[in-house]
Amino acid sequence: MLTETRNDELYAGKLSEIVKILESQGFEKIRADLPDYPDPSPLVRQSDEHAYIPDITAVKNGGKYYIEVAKRTSEEVKLVGKWKLLATLASMKKGELKIFVPRGELSFTRRVLTKYNIEATMIKMF
Repeated sequence: MLTETRNDELYAGKLSEIVKILESQGFEKIRADLPDYPDPSPLVRQSDEHAYIPDITAVKNGGKYYIEVAKRTSEEVKLVGKWKLLATLASMKKGELKIFVPRGELSFTRRVLTKYNIEATMIKMF
């Protein structure tokens, strides 16, 4: 998530909920911006030297997974850059980009993924 949404009060609650889901599905080496978990490492895109921090990273069956929480943002260009970078890295590391979509964010998320041809799995949250 970008900086403007990381400060949202609901953000930590959603991250905790997602981490519980991932643990129940057998994911390991989970990194998240939560107490008791190491922070995800920043990733730098070479084309613009901008650092992006995934919401959550995890490993399953040897593949690296990047997990994001979808939220509308005024920084759509940065969001697209981040998601494209994460999708590319996940593909290279035999993993996947998973985007958890809270209520009210589905059409925005679907539009961004389709418009910019980003390979990701959307998971609805309620």
